Amino acid sequence: VAVILALALVFSLLAGVLSAYASDKSKLNDLKSQLADITSDRKEISAQLDALNAQMQSMLEQKAALEQEINLTYEQIELTEAIIESLDASIEKTTAELEAAEADEAKQYDVFKTRLRAMYENDSMTTLDLILSASSLTEYFSRMEAATSIASYDKELMRKLAETREYIEELKASLEG
Repeated sequence: VAVILALALVFSLLAGVLSAYASDKSKLNDLKSQLADITSDRKEISAQLDALNAQMQSMLEQKAALEQEINLTYEQIELTEAIIESLDASIEKTTAELEAAEADEAKQYDVFKTRLRAMYENDSMTTLDLILSASSLTEYFSRMEAATSIASYDKELMRKLAETREYIEELKASLEG
């Protein structure tokens, strides 16, 4: 009887151990299943993180390219502003030169008109008049020299007036350009 009781007790203990083992095995399987799920989730999150890192790197490269483009644009703006300032200064200088040339041309034209009026009023004086009105050969040569000098002056006056007008046209064309 004692042996039977002892055996019953051993079987009962063994049944409890087997029951605990089966329960632990079930828990272990549950934990393994949870670990597999967590590992799967971790792989998905890691893949998403890698994709986000690649996307972030691409965006950083785009940002750097845009910053470089912005810097180039600012440099172009500064260069363009410098060119504009230079052109403004050139326009001011050319405008001042044009005004001075136009004032000079007006003065030359007034002198030219005065000379034309004087030539028209004294047109009756010819070479024959110079010879006949001279009281001596020296006076004739003096008058001829004076007439030649006046003619040279008139030609020079007309040449300067024409040059001034050409210069004015060049300045106007330069300003329009």
